[in-house]
Amino acid sequence: MPVREETRVVNLRLTPHLATPERTFFADYVSVDQGRDGVIVIFGKYEPPAFKTPEQKAKLGSAVEVSFPFGQFYNQLYKSLVTPIEEGKPTFRQTVEQNVTNLHYERISAMERPLPPERFACVRANAALISIFEDDCAADFYHVDAISMQALIAGTARGELKGLVRFVMGPSILLYLIDRCIETAVQLHERMPDIDKLSQTETRALHG
Repeated sequence: MPVREETRVVNLRLTPHLATPERTFFADYVSVDQGRDGVIVIFGKYEPPAFKTPEQKAKLGSAVEVSFPFGQFYNQLYKSLVTPIEEGKPTFRQTVEQNVTNLHYERISAMERPLPPERFACVRANAALISIFEDDCAADFYHVDAISMQALIAGTARGELKGLVRFVMGPSILLYLIDRCIETAVQLHERMPDIDKLSQTETRALHG
């Protein structure tokens, strides 16, 4: 199947009262893996250390799985992490890394695979907006289904994103998440060389 070079762009405006997710979770555990139907990002909260003995394996009290289609993960989430907003400006990853260094947070090189939680939820997303302010970080996830996207392309619907879920975390957790996303994106590109040339609609989230 030939790959078309042109890309259709749909601007999706973030309307404040609609875009802010109703649910917010604090995460101190993250993982990023390739799944059968997309990239699986898991955000979890470890049970407090006071609840376990030293010999017990770490366990999550709760977790949320965010499933990202391969194309949108690579072209929207990954590229937003490694592409400067303006020429000469640092990438978002570089900004987060600088905050981790300046605020003397411990760098995380690996996370222990915990025991599964009793509470677990799943969402499907194809757009994300991540922000950092000093040592407080937030990641919002959104989804526009295929039917709505076709309506946007046809001009029969407004391009507004509704927030699914927000995760708040510390900068060292965010930096670990970013590095795992970059690592996964590189693996995806090796397996799917044309992933950044897909003849699909590109979604761009705009502040409004």
